[in-house]
Amino acid sequence: MARFKRDAKGRVHHAKPPGPRTPSGLILGVFLAVIGGALIVLSTFFPWVQLAGHVPVVNLKVLDLVDTSGAYLVMYLIPFSGILIACFSMIAVFGGTRGWGPGWLWPTSTIICMMLAIIAIVLSLAWISKDYMTGTIEGAKFGSAAFIAAFGLVLAVAGSVIMMLGHRAHWENRQIIRSVQMKPAAPAKMRVKQLPQEGPRLQERCPKCNSPVEADWRTCPICGERL
Repeated sequence: MARFKRDAKGRVHHAKPPGPRTPSGLILGVFLAVIGGALIVLSTFFPWVQLAGHVPVVNLKVLDLVDTSGAYLVMYLIPFSGILIACFSMIAVFGGTRGWGPGWLWPTSTIICMMLAIIAIVLSLAWISKDYMTGTIEGAKFGSAAFIAAFGLVLAVAGSVIMMLGHRAHWENRQIIRSVQMKPAAPAKMRVKQLPQEGPRLQERCPKCNSPVEADWRTCPICGERL
């Protein structure tokens, strides 16, 4: 059904048909993924290792760990992947729905960055456990950054899964609406009332000379016979 709207000058224009609504699951997934990515980035500014055996307590952040061993360079991937998770999650809603690339690109990119963050965090925790938690250093324990990164990773994983499911539902709704809008409207069938056909009229003729005559004539104009 065509919709119309009037502008400020009173002119009538075709109203743009409403697009599909963004599913709440997609919005929830993006929200969790963005919060998770932000927490992963924030973990860089908190200590990953606390040496409680020292007075005062020594807190080791990413730069301190990198100075002790080059293996901790992988920790630089943690904030980088967190930023990408947050950015790709937002693009999946605002950019993906506007045609910025294929619909599967941004959710898939979010999952790839999430896998990168998982690898970087697991390797970092494994090396910290090996270097500081094996009893060689007294009073060493994981700092707040490890728990912030782990919690952010859980939110990012949950958000990515929900976002993929919500994006699939959103894509299916877009396809259905697009197919309906592109389908040409069937022309209305007009019912034509057929009038009964009259049979051919028989020409009246004069009974005497067989000349054609009309029904309202009283005499034949040829022979003068009375009709």
